[in-house]
Amino acid sequence: MQYHLDTIPVWDAFHEGGECPLCSLQGKLEQDFVDLALGGAAMEPDVRIASNEKGYCARHLTLLYQSQRRLPMALVVHTHLMETHARLKPALERAASPAPAKGGLFSKKAAEDPIQVLEKALEKAVSTCVMCERIESNMDRYLYTVLHLYQHDAEFQRTFQESAGFCLPHTRALLVMAGKHMHGAKRATFAADLARIQEAALTRLEGELYQFTQMFDYRSQGKDFGSSRDALPRTMTKLRGGVTPEKNG
Repeated sequence: MQYHLDTIPVWDAFHEGGECPLCSLQGKLEQDFVDLALGGAAMEPDVRIASNEKGYCARHLTLLYQSQRRLPMALVVHTHLMETHARLKPALERAASPAPAKGGLFSKKAAEDPIQVLEKALEKAVSTCVMCERIESNMDRYLYTVLHLYQHDAEFQRTFQESAGFCLPHTRALLVMAGKHMHGAKRATFAADLARIQEAALTRLEGELYQFTQMFDYRSQGKDFGSSRDALPRTMTKLRGGVTPEKNG
């Protein structure tokens, strides 16, 4: 797959700091796609066709709902509901009134268990999310850009090495992308830098989170706990990614 470079957002995310610049990029993508899904583009045929066909996962439905744009969301969800219902209807009707098997044990009709047909139809109905797919495609581009900058820009390499690291899911994603686009010593050097960064970050957070727990001890009253006050949400980001609670309260 060919990726084009998108260096400015990557630089901006690293300059922001935080526990994972890639989570920051992902959060911005999610907000952009919420605006796209419920803005004027929602009425464009290609956007609406994809939305109707694939729908949204629970997380992204929640984000759309939290945007407070009820009417456009209702229109988008209504047409997706109608298409989903139309696809499920034959399987639902068969499972609701299963016909007696005909033609013997090995016939095609006997093998078509209505319950299994419904299970497969439901699995297909809930396993896609148009926003997830678009975010994944864009995140692949950002991951590739990080690797490119690391290899070809000495200033970025220093910024990378001095960063607070990444969430664990994006750490793995970087290693996977490096396996596709780096080889030999370059890949080993990158992986070593990434491992050192992550080890330091996890050690730091362990100390900060322990210090946070001490805030609730009466003997610690009046002490300055500094950055440990937001250690819990930052640790949440580091462990699982996909959220930046330190910026959302």
